[in-house]
Amino acid sequence: MVDREPLTSGQVISNKNEASLAAILKEAFPQTQVRESCHYSTGEYVLIDFASEAEFFFERINDHEYLIRGECADSQSQAEAADAIAKHLGVHGFKCRFETYNEDDALVAYAHHEWPQHERPEANKAE
Repeated sequence: MVDREPLTSGQVISNKNEASLAAILKEAFPQTQVRESCHYSTGEYVLIDFASEAEFFFERINDHEYLIRGECADSQSQAEAADAIAKHLGVHGFKCRFETYNEDDALVAYAHHEWPQHERPEANKAE
């Protein structure tokens, strides 16, 4: 059996570049930064580092969408952090969703703004 850690995955619909998105996130999460990336088209990603609690990586995959990956040893802390991020992005009008899975790969939390859980992903309304 493979040991697994909790994981959060998600999406943000936005046409903002990494620096602009990071500035918005930094309002609520001062530890937010833009880092160099070897993935995707821009060569950068946004990182929110919750000290030892959790890390969230935002990677731009096209002109109006970011994929999110959250990592943490504790699914409860991870879900709480994802909820806080979703609420902050919602204040700024970003459509977003975060799914948190535990060590057994079971969905334990769903946080979003204007993205009900049953809705299929669509990136047609960039903010």
